[in-house]
Amino acid sequence: MLYLIIDGQASEDQIKEFSKHMKDCTPCYKHHELEQAIKQTLQAKIDNRPIPPGLIESIKTKIRETV
Repeated sequence: MLYLIIDGQASEDQIKEFSKHMKDCTPCYKHHELEQAIKQTLQAKIDNRPIPPGLIESIKTKIRETV
């Protein structure tokens, strides 16, 4: 559930349940904080360049050829 929450894919009920759990569970709280910090650091480091035209289709074609 932690990764669903960090990735923004958790339901509202899951978020409430996990938040309640973290109040009583220091290891889960620390793990959540660590994972959140890692994700934020990686996002800050990623070079957001546009995908070259045709790259996606080229990859799909190569996959089809190998399957």
